[in-house]
Amino acid sequence: WEYSRRLKKKERLTLYLHLTEDRSFADIARLTGRSQSAVKMTFYRAIDRLRQDMKRDGVGPHATLVGGTDCA
Repeated sequence: WEYSRRLKKKERLTLYLHLTEDRSFADIARLTGRSQSAVKMTFYRAIDRLRQDMKRDGVGPHATLVGGTDCA
């Protein structure tokens, strides 16, 4: 979770709900009052940001991000 701490609260929540609680994007949209498209965009941008941060820090492509999702 070290890298996820660098994310905005909205990004962390979206990652947590989708990866840890296995919530669908539609469910997250209902819970947060945002559109499903906005939730998807937040999720994929957060994953991309994590990848960029890890790459910049020299963390390999097979490191685990959060919730068992691989960076590669």
